[in-house]
Amino acid sequence: MNLIIDHQQHTDKTTITIFDPQNENIVDSKTVSLGFFMSEKIVQNINQLLVKNEIDKRQITAVIVNPGPGSYTTTRICTTVANAIGYSLNVPVVDITDFKNKKNVITDSKFSNPVLPKYSNPPVITQKRAR
Repeated sequence: MNLIIDHQQHTDKTTITIFDPQNENIVDSKTVSLGFFMSEKIVQNINQLLVKNEIDKRQITAVIVNPGPGSYTTTRICTTVANAIGYSLNVPVVDITDFKNKKNVITDSKFSNPVLPKYSNPPVITQKRAR
């Protein structure tokens, strides 16, 4: 099973999908509006979807993530969660664009490289004020 984490640009909605690559069909999908609680609730929502469909986390063979562009926080949280799940389960993490275009989709069965976020704008980092 593939776990897909897809945040929608310019909204606070994130879609979590379980995809069966053998049959090429969606097992289940859930769109959530997590807003300010995304970092607290995204993993909980992933777990709920897996439990609801009686899928053990060890059945996940890849994690597909939308790395952006999008809001800084949403992009950062989605890619971090996807990479953490991929690393902890030792499964590949794939950019959703490559997955949709079927380019170099899943060439390795193990975690090798994290997917890096693609931000709409560079992060704004404030400079220390002179004292």
